[in-house]
Amino acid sequence: QGDARAQTSLGLLYARGYGVEKNMETARKWWSFAAAQNDPGAQYNLGIVYSGGQGIPRDDAQAAQWYGKAAMRGHVQAQHNLGLLYFEGRGVEKDLQRSYYWLAVAALQGDDASQAAKEKIAVLMTGTQIREADVQAQDWMKKAKKAWQ
Repeated sequence: QGDARAQTSLGLLYARGYGVEKNMETARKWWSFAAAQNDPGAQYNLGIVYSGGQGIPRDDAQAAQWYGKAAMRGHVQAQHNLGLLYFEGRGVEKDLQRSYYWLAVAALQGDDASQAAKEKIAVLMTGTQIREADVQAQDWMKKAKKAWQ
């Protein structure tokens, strides 16, 4: 299968055109190899490609899928972006509580942009929804910390 980190790095070279001709389809191919091996960076990069339609048709459902996989593996920016997709209802059903949850998970890891977005979404939610999402985010972090040790 190859080295996932090397495949992710090779994808970045093609995406940015460093030392090679810029080619998003080739970048996507390398990231797909690495993502199949559960590399969260590659999964996040695929989310970026699909959400922006960079070199391929935009596909918000695919973006949400890849952000979701990376988010579950602790990728903070993927957690943030997934939270925004749930807020906007892009590629997933609009869900304020789930949006808040993913933004809270990212915020608990020090992401200031997620903290700010979470606060803006909170004004659209009930107190119960906020408490439930906060508890779920704390639980996720506890489980993740155990898994990362």
